[in-house]
Amino acid sequence: MIAILMSVYKNDQVSQLARSIISITTQQTLKPDYLCIVVDGQVNKELSFYLENLEIKDINLSVIWLERNVGLSNALNEGIKFLKKIGGIKYLVRMDADDISSPDRLRLQVDYMNNNGEIAVSSAQVYIFDDNIENLIGKRVLPSNRLTEFSKRKTPINHSCSIFLFRVFDDISYPNTRLPFEDWWISLRILKEGWKIGVLDEYLMFFRGGQEMLARRAGLNYLIKEVTFFFKIYDEGLMSLHTTMTNIFIRSIVRVLPKKIFFYLYKKRFHR
Repeated sequence: MIAILMSVYKNDQVSQLARSIISITTQQTLKPDYLCIVVDGQVNKELSFYLENLEIKDINLSVIWLERNVGLSNALNEGIKFLKKIGGIKYLVRMDADDISSPDRLRLQVDYMNNNGEIAVSSAQVYIFDDNIENLIGKRVLPSNRLTEFSKRKTPINHSCSIFLFRVFDDISYPNTRLPFEDWWISLRILKEGWKIGVLDEYLMFFRGGQEMLARRAGLNYLIKEVTFFFKIYDEGLMSLHTTMTNIFIRSIVRVLPKKIFFYLYKKRFHR
């Protein structure tokens, strides 16, 4: 079985969520078997009403309601814990509440995983858009190889466009954290366990980015979270001291730049 795992929280919009769900379920050329949505804490009445009345033809649906907001990483762990009770799941597919998948995403990613049994998680290339899908502002391009080396500097997956071999969660989990680096963290845990990470060199998702996302990644507060993340993964043995300190040094300079310069450099470097 193929299970989709999403997390929803108070800032998500019904219109964006509905389009995201349709894109990864009924519009797919290969339909998933299961959709699991974790509601991370209290949400507004409109969002609550939509989720309470959601039905998707020929796809099993479960909505898990968490009483308080625990952060994406912990919310995903709750979803995985629930899906383990179902049994028979082969692939876990991640999807965010405001991104849009291409119709062939599941078919191509499942084929890729079926043909590469040593890979525990893979993702694909993504377009980045602002406000609406017609307003493309860039791409996030992963290298087609050297992902282990790449993972020392950046997250080696496009998280909301990733597919996991579900049995890897028998041995690992997302970190028990509210830090916003769960995708990099679990990737490093997977590599430490001896698995490989792959990338399908196809553009299979439209990722919502733009000025608002960039603003969240600038400034001292984000840098503090980033430094905390690096020391925690170092303590866990997921990154060498030299690589850890190099990453902290580079990011310490970038995060405290004036916002206009930060936005320019970020777009030139990442939104290609």
